[in-house]
Amino acid sequence: MNAERAEANSRLLELSKRNLENKTQKELEQKQKQEEQQEQRRIIMKSLLTPDAHARCKEKGVFF
Repeated sequence: MNAERAEANSRLLELSKRNLENKTQKELEQKQKQEEQQEQRRIIMKSLLTPDAHARCKEKGVFF
């Protein structure tokens, strides 16, 4: 009985560990995707600025 319980606990621990690893991996992938999207937005915004507007932003310390 104790051996069965220990084996069941071991399986549960392994499943919990895998679940946590998967969750962590998904969170990391989501964060990377958000950073990539933010970088794409920054590039788009920068490309839309006229040279004068770009210079004004630089003067004010606004960087894209």
